[in-house]
Amino acid sequence: MSIITLSKKALPSGSIIQVKTLPLQTEIATTSTSFIDVGTLTITPTNSSNKIFILSTLHIYLNYASANTWRAVNQNIKRDSTDIFTDPLYGLADLSTSTDRLMSRDTVQFLDTPNTINQITYKCQIKTSGTNTNINHPDFSDGGAFTLMEVQA
Repeated sequence: MSIITLSKKALPSGSIIQVKTLPLQTEIATTSTSFIDVGTLTITPTNSSNKIFILSTLHIYLNYASANTWRAVNQNIKRDSTDIFTDPLYGLADLSTSTDRLMSRDTVQFLDTPNTINQITYKCQIKTSGTNTNINHPDFSDGGAFTLMEVQA
């Protein structure tokens, strides 16, 4: 049996060319109402026509708040210095009638068309409505992940 080696250009459209992933297991405690960085990855596309599929999954823990308090977290994805995806309003939100906490996973999926073969830096960011929030709390989660996949055009 012989091994056949295909060039990346021989792969059909939609094939995954390369994958970069960053486990997000460090806890981030924040009340920031401005975006802060959660994870950063770089990728260099092999063809300027290829796309980058972005997947960001965070475990979010909204701490106790007063009853009838709006609590929310919003994800943002940057390509270099440009915002390319922002959750409309808030990706995870809660108006609770109690003072209880809320835990959930928030996932963003986005297909980017960077039109370059130069290295690109992508950032996953979050902001809150001002509520005490923990991202990837080690007592309640094994964290999240930030993943980039180059997709053959």
